[in-house]
Amino acid sequence: MKLKHSKYPIQITYDLTKEFMNKGFAISVVSSLTEDITRRGKTASLHVREDNVTAIHVYKKIGFAEYWKRLSINTDVKPL
Repeated sequence: MKLKHSKYPIQITYDLTKEFMNKGFAISVVSSLTEDITRRGKTASLHVREDNVTAIHVYKKIGFAEYWKRLSINTDVKPL
């Protein structure tokens, strides 16, 4: 089996429990990863749900800006 290199080779997901929120962990981790990625000459990008205002706040604080929005349609809907 031959693996192809993706344009986006790494995907990282994180979740903080309430006891660890608002203590700077997300900013520390995401900014460290972003700095390492850019040091290696790569571009860091992310995807976040529009209703995840906490994460959006973190990402904007680090320096990310909105580039585009994607619309998803759930086709797995049961008829009425």
